[in-house]
Amino acid sequence: MDFCLIAAAAANDFTAYAAGFYNIFKVCVGLGFVIFVHELGHFLAAKACGVKCEKFYVGFDIPLPKIFGFRLPSKLAHFTWGETEYGIGILPLGGYVKMLGQDDDPRKFKAEQERAKAQREGTAAVGLADGEKDQETFEEKPAFDPRSYQAKSVPQRMVIISAGVIMNLIFAVIMAAAAYGMGVVYTPTVVGSAPPGSPGWTRGFDPGDKIIQVGHDGRLNEKMRWQQDLMPKIVLNFGHEDMAFLVQRPGESKPLWIENVRPEDRIGIGMPLLGIGSSQTNQLHDPPAMPGSVAAKTKPPLLGGDKVVAINGQPIANYAELQAYLALHPAEELKLTMERTPAAEKSQSTASAAPEAETLEVAVPAQPLRYIGLITELGPVYAVRAGSPAQISKIQAGDEILSINGEPIGNPLTISQRMLKYIGQDVEIKLRRTTNGKAEELTTQVKPEAPRFMNENRPTFGGDLISIEPLGLALPVLPKVLEVAPDSPAAKAKLQLGDEIIGVQFVAPNETEQAELLEKYGEKLFEQKTLDENKFNWVVFSQYLQLLPADTKVSVTYRREGALDSVELATVDMPGGYLESRGLIFVGLEEVRTAASMGEAWSLGLRETKDKLVEVANVLYRLVTGSVPAKNMSGAIGIFSFATHEAARGWPRLLIFLTFLSANLALINFLPIPVLDGGHMVFLIWEGITGKPPNENIHGWLLMMGLIFVLGLMVFTLGLDLMRVFG
Repeated sequence: MDFCLIAAAAANDFTAYAAGFYNIFKVCVGLGFVIFVHELGHFLAAKACGVKCEKFYVGFDIPLPKIFGFRLPSKLAHFTWGETEYGIGILPLGGYVKMLGQDDDPRKFKAEQERAKAQREGTAAVGLADGEKDQETFEEKPAFDPRSYQAKSVPQRMVIISAGVIMNLIFAVIMAAAAYGMGVVYTPTVVGSAPPGSPGWTRGFDPGDKIIQVGHDGRLNEKMRWQQDLMPKIVLNFGHEDMAFLVQRPGESKPLWIENVRPEDRIGIGMPLLGIGSSQTNQLHDPPAMPGSVAAKTKPPLLGGDKVVAINGQPIANYAELQAYLALHPAEELKLTMERTPAAEKSQSTASAAPEAETLEVAVPAQPLRYIGLITELGPVYAVRAGSPAQISKIQAGDEILSINGEPIGNPLTISQRMLKYIGQDVEIKLRRTTNGKAEELTTQVKPEAPRFMNENRPTFGGDLISIEPLGLALPVLPKVLEVAPDSPAAKAKLQLGDEIIGVQFVAPNETEQAELLEKYGEKLFEQKTLDENKFNWVVFSQYLQLLPADTKVSVTYRREGALDSVELATVDMPGGYLESRGLIFVGLEEVRTAASMGEAWSLGLRETKDKLVEVANVLYRLVTGSVPAKNMSGAIGIFSFATHEAARGWPRLLIFLTFLSANLALINFLPIPVLDGGHMVFLIWEGITGKPPNENIHGWLLMMGLIFVLGLMVFTLGLDLMRVFG
């Protein structure tokens, strides 16, 4: 039995490794193809114009320095056919076509010019200047070999230089059309989450809202994609302008506009976000639940692929309905009605018949939150949700909540769930409001409503605040101890009222679990963390605590009367606080866009290429103007990593990424930078206007400056990639 289990595990590992290597292979083929197509454009145009092409390489065949006495070959493969050497260079950072009389290496520029003069065919004379007569034939000879690049007219050389970019654009359309012909999996712009206090939450996005247009001047698109269409528009705005979104809301006959939404970069990740997250489905992921959660211990066990179709007899059609029910009943045992479809390979049905689904019921008890026994202070209101009961009652950002229905605030982490019993009733809230330095106490009536979102945000943008969902308020939780729960780990460690929590550090139960958790959540999980206002505060700490095993301990550093001390505490169940999801993990919502005809595939391919060109142009413009920080750029590692991720989703997704890469390569290559195609085009325009090429010395120096700039940019972006990997 043990041998069978080991063999099965080894087989699974082999399958995973094989799939990983296959995805890397696909990426290498795809990236190589994009480079090949670009150089093929130059090659075919040069041949058509009668230019001698001496080399055609994907990758650069440069000699590498010795490493431990061993020198890698400069070429992975090469062969000669006719007058051209074809090959794959050792350095996979581009490619080139070596034409007689043309070399982008500024060190070889002048020598190549002379070589093109010396290799003129049909004459013994060499090195003649323009118009100089051969002493034997007394005929005027051109300064350059007729088959050299320099001997061709300016229009011909313009065609040769621009052909690479044109080929990239042509094949971008072809690749995108092929992808849509096969069917492209994408994430639709259906809202699933909005952390409290984020712009999306504050302006009133609801679960199930489908964004179909960005900006009043934008294009209406019922099939808008989350990563490819929506996110670039948000990120490139970079908080400089308010945005408007047209959404189709479930149950509404007409779309509605959500206005005045301004993306924020509140936690310093280098890009602005709305805070909204894409929707999930009511189908369970594989694995279906977090390890150690109540959902992972059900009888019968839940399985990946199970679909929640009802809860306590109430039908559930989508994730918005599922989330609303879970948020409304956090403390109850839930009876989930699951629809389970047998695996295809286990089905005894015929090939044409779909496997029949079975229905079963699974009881999932409530899951208490974990804490260390500390109740800390609730901060002033950070944001009020648009259209919420709190806004209707004129509660404002900066207000301090003193009491609710005459009762003290208590534990801020449970206040939202404690408000559920007041839904539909008038609740009296006592506030302190400070205006122009003068504080006054106010009392207002609020009627709570059913929550839209679950109040358990992952530690991402906006996850640093708690929300009182029934009221529509987002607030911080301050790390100052307000109360110590009796008989709790904190009470036994003699923490007391007024202590200020400075830092925390998670302590894993054992080395095995620590290694597993590090692999899942990152290497910094078990480092000492100082509590700050946004990036890692008391709310984020509490959220992380729910993701870790129940026997995880916490080392707490606190300040008391100016002196620092620390103590290690166990965790216990939090009275009145519950994990609303109960540890259930759901599959993300995805759709497939497949062209209905060849004509539609070409139309989608053209639109995809156009959109990517506009996107790349916007990024470049904002990088140059400084509205997008340069630290957001990616280099070779980032590109390869993202390409591998897309390859794992199938060929159509990889082709769409290659479409973007082709558009990127085309546009960047045509920038007016010496050594790039755009720089050569500038030189040709100068020659066309003045009737003579630029001075050779100036030309060579410009090439050198361009080369230094390009190499510097590559090193800079590589450094950014390495910082993301190891930072």
